[in-house]
Amino acid sequence: MRPYPKYATTVIGAHSVPDWYEALDRLMAVGQLSMSSMADAQYRAGLAAVKDQELADIDVVTGGEMHRRTHNRHSPPNAMLNHFWQKIPAFQGSTRPKPITPHDPNVFHPAATCKLRIAEITDLGLLDEFKMVSALTRKPVKITMTGPHMLAKVAYDEYYNDMPAMMQDLAKLLRHNFKKFVDAGCQHIQIDEPLFTLADDKEVEAAVNAINLAIEGLNRTIHVSIHICQGNYAVGKEYDA
Repeated sequence: MRPYPKYATTVIGAHSVPDWYEALDRLMAVGQLSMSSMADAQYRAGLAAVKDQELADIDVVTGGEMHRRTHNRHSPPNAMLNHFWQKIPAFQGSTRPKPITPHDPNVFHPAATCKLRIAEITDLGLLDEFKMVSALTRKPVKITMTGPHMLAKVAYDEYYNDMPAMMQDLAKLLRHNFKKFVDAGCQHIQIDEPLFTLADDKEVEAAVNAINLAIEGLNRTIHVSIHICQGNYAVGKEYDA
């Protein structure tokens, strides 16, 4: 039989947390566990995620996004949004609920508010993440990042009042961070865009333009993947189980 080429395998990014993780998260929320202790727990959960992938013989691994996860009620979406909003000075104030789909008012994310122009030169911590995960494995490492559409659509916007313009500035910020960890040797990037199914064609086109801007100028050998998920947000009541 003719041998077929091997398919490269990878994971989406967000790994399931162990049972003890959520209990520690609750202790931290009420002030009974320090952030440094929680950071150690996040590191150990990330190490376990890497080892799980190695045992499963996954070719391109991630750190499981463990260090991004706090307030597990809204994780992993919280790991996609608040973790990064808190690093961007343009997003200020405490988060407040924002509905995601007209089909169910109980489906919401905690959302930050954009009050300033989004600066391109802001460190999102992705280079540090690449270095940390690379130190735990000899396998190629993939870094995942929330896309410009998701970051813009879920936020409250008090500055731009123009989603395409907001996505363009977010794309420049992402590109700045991508270049840093690509220059450090990362060959795999995943951009997460969960809400394309809630957007019309014009909005999707603007989001695609922003994604193209985010990866503009990167070495052509870099493998970029787009993860489009959570399409169930757009499912009408008549299709609910």
